[in-house]
Amino acid sequence: MKKFRPTKTWIISIIIVALCSAVFIAAEIMGKEIPDKAIRVIGLVGLVSILVLAYSTMRTIGNMNRQDEEK
Repeated sequence: MKKFRPTKTWIISIIIVALCSAVFIAAEIMGKEIPDKAIRVIGLVGLVSILVLAYSTMRTIGNMNRQDEEK
């Protein structure tokens, strides 16, 4: 099996998930309270980026497997 090469979509999704987590962690450390709407929006963005991350990962792995079968 070939090495996994991340795509731009995969990298962007990882960065978005990390930023969403960093916002919640930073707010907790600083003792600040995030408004309810902001929590919901950040959570939704995080969930969507996780879905995109999972899709792009499976697509990349599927493409790698197809290339291995063709050889």
